[in-house]
Amino acid sequence: MRTRPSSTTSSLRSFLGGLLGSQLGSLLSSLALLVLALFATGPVAAAQSGTVAIGWNDFGQCNVPPLPTGLSYVSVAAGPFHSVVCNSEGVVSAVGFNQYGQCNVIALPSELRYVEVTAGYEHSVARRSDGSVVAWGSNTNGQCVVPPLPKKPLGITYVQIAAGDFHSVARRSDGSAIAWGWNYYGQCNIPALPSGLSYVDVAAGGGQTLLRRSDGVVLAVGDNSYGQCNVPALPAGVSYTKVSAHRYISAACRSDGALVAWGDNTDGLCNVPAPPPGLAYVDVAFGRYHAVARRSDGSVAGWGNNYYGQSQLPALPPGVSYVQVAANYFHTVARRSDGKAFAYGWNGYGQCNIPALPPGLSYVELEASYSWNLARRSDGSALGWGFNWNGVSTVPALPAGLSYVAIAAGHTHGVACRSDGSAVAWGWGPYGECNVPALPPGLSYVEVAAGNSHSVARRSDGSVVAWGWNDSGQCNVPALPAGLSYVEIAAGNYHTVARRSDGAVLAWGWNMDGQCNVPALPPGLKYVEIGAGGGHTVARRSDGSVVAWGYNYYGQCNVPALPAGVTYVDIDVGTVHNIARRSDGAAVAWGDTSGGKCNVPALPPGLSYVEFAAGNFHTLGRRSDGSVVTFGADNGGDVPALPPLPTYVELAPGSYHSAARRSDGNVVAWGYNADGQCNVPALPTGQSYVEVSAGWFHTAARRSDGSIVAWGYNGYGECNVPALPAGVTYVQVAASYLHTVARRSDGNVVAWGYNGDGQCNVVPLPQGLTYVDIAAGAYHTAARRSDGLVVAWGYNGYGECNVPALPPGLSYLDVSAGEYHTIARRSDGAIIAWGYNGNGECVVPALPSGLTYVEASAGGYHNAARRSNG
Repeated sequence: MRTRPSSTTSSLRSFLGGLLGSQLGSLLSSLALLVLALFATGPVAAAQSGTVAIGWNDFGQCNVPPLPTGLSYVSVAAGPFHSVVCNSEGVVSAVGFNQYGQCNVIALPSELRYVEVTAGYEHSVARRSDGSVVAWGSNTNGQCVVPPLPKKPLGITYVQIAAGDFHSVARRSDGSAIAWGWNYYGQCNIPALPSGLSYVDVAAGGGQTLLRRSDGVVLAVGDNSYGQCNVPALPAGVSYTKVSAHRYISAACRSDGALVAWGDNTDGLCNVPAPPPGLAYVDVAFGRYHAVARRSDGSVAGWGNNYYGQSQLPALPPGVSYVQVAANYFHTVARRSDGKAFAYGWNGYGQCNIPALPPGLSYVELEASYSWNLARRSDGSALGWGFNWNGVSTVPALPAGLSYVAIAAGHTHGVACRSDGSAVAWGWGPYGECNVPALPPGLSYVEVAAGNSHSVARRSDGSVVAWGWNDSGQCNVPALPAGLSYVEIAAGNYHTVARRSDGAVLAWGWNMDGQCNVPALPPGLKYVEIGAGGGHTVARRSDGSVVAWGYNYYGQCNVPALPAGVTYVDIDVGTVHNIARRSDGAAVAWGDTSGGKCNVPALPPGLSYVEFAAGNFHTLGRRSDGSVVTFGADNGGDVPALPPLPTYVELAPGSYHSAARRSDGNVVAWGYNADGQCNVPALPTGQSYVEVSAGWFHTAARRSDGSIVAWGYNGYGECNVPALPAGVTYVQVAASYLHTVARRSDGNVVAWGYNGDGQCNVVPLPQGLTYVDIAAGAYHTAARRSDGLVVAWGYNGYGECNVPALPPGLSYLDVSAGEYHTIARRSDGAIIAWGYNGNGECVVPALPSGLTYVEASAGGYHNAARRSNG
């Protein structure tokens, strides 16, 4: 009978650690563990609640927790003696060896969720829904002390994490990488990037770090005792597409489908089996003596030692594939396309739950945000569901007789227009994004858009106003050329996009990824639709083609080719993925496909899709019968059931909440609600909501009497709507990060909330002119005037407020703001963009001959534009 080595393991590790020092002692004790393993519990097999464990179970590292009904695993990681898994509700579990607390998962604030996990030798690292990173377990080398994120530019988050034996690596949303912990071999010394490049993938081994750049080159730093930092040269025309590392081995997948490995080849782990004809390797993970690699068809190949079954993955059920693999010492963890997680070897929230509609009702507009949704129903009501931090999912009640006519959901705020021309905003509004500006007399709000922390609204005279966070000039709406107007707006995280009446698209605000660089239109074409994602922009042209530009790590700017004779008829843009409807009735989605958010469900006979809304981790689809379906990660609340008759007529996505306006003039909001941004104010008798806009943490809505109400976070007064002069009403509202912008019926624009960068200091109008459109960036505001000029004010650190001069005879007719960049569409159908350009957001794509831009929208760090060919 074999004995359990647990107490021996602990005593040995403690003894050697005290005698020889933490590093050497830990390494020697690991060798001792391998010896003890030979005399420990043999292979075992277990299966429960969709999970299975096969092999040595001495520490329980293969005991994957059973999933609650309806949930799935979204991230898995394997340390030498422990496993970490994250499910679709954002809950992390860790099992296995826990002497250093590596299985003691840190509790989350109520408003956050975990989205990614990784495991080191004796520590665990996890990324949260707000982009922050936490670590726990052994901290002898500082591997659990996560460096703080930079304060500016606003919105930088961690987007990828990797854990080595005793160091950690993370990639940030600005394309930089940082490492911390044990640095004996220089594994934490990240090489400086050449101008124009960014890091797009990171991996950490025992003492080495691998980094893949946006040009497909791989760099390696740290321990090179086995040549694990000697990156193989690439064949001509080939680039690296994925990196992986473990102990003394490094590996990378190439664009030609090959997998190469280098370093310690004592056990033959660098001898990669050739894939079957027509298949490519897309991912790889290494254990101590085995390797597993995922292929393009979802199958997994394993090689090396298989004593505990760690390299022999079971056959898959029909229609199921492997979507992630992780390996360490003697066990493997895998995640399948059906959401289940499995472990093999040594084992020593619900925004997708759409309720049925009552008879006679249908959904008419959808907005999907980071972790909440907003929908407008056929009765004019709107409701929100999912994460409800600051009330973002609680849509303000409508005054009697009013209905919601337009909605927008920002990251953590919602905005809606009502049938009386007013707008309301609710949710979290630290930068004034919920403080809807009063309308000039005779004007009304007709369209709203919500960015991460800014709001944008279009008024009935074609002007745009923006308010909220303006650090990147996303609220600095460019002036319009004489005779032009804005006809469509869109807001990304930190940039804004607008389409003018001449078919041009403009984008401004944050431009690190080029999301404000609107492509030039071919002669004769115009943009006809725009959309803005987290850091990219998408536009449809009048010829039915779609172009996309900006942040492209997930391929979200690689628009699928169309079959002959088919055109695109509709687009919707999520944070890192897109979905479009074609003229043949088909729907296609591209970009980040994780969680199944690009897997469009098949339609029942006789039905078609009429609208899509793309969020961070999920996608909503509205069908021709008025029903709504969802696909992707299930990480938020249930969709409220519809009362009889009302339908949704406008949607407004914020950052963490959504707002929707209904056909009965009511607004509903759902999602993150910690600041009450989903608590929609009740309407006065006889009134309705006619416009809504969602900022980050507050919501603003315009009512049928021309007033604006705002609710949610109000730390900077972003929900304190300015009083109107006698006879004047609000006609447009936009909620942004921490400030709100509104246009009045007298042609003036007002902005309120956070004003640390002057984003609320509206530029005075020349005599006889009015503002006709607004846009709100994170820390800047932009507005279009009746003479066709655009002016912008607020934070100008990246030039987002420096509106380009117009050629003679031209005017601006559309404006939109991202976080730190601005875009504008001109009367000649061209789009210009200025401000932050770190992601190419100010590099407008050239237009094919004869085409023009007809619509444009700015996301946080990208832009979308529609051309005259559709």
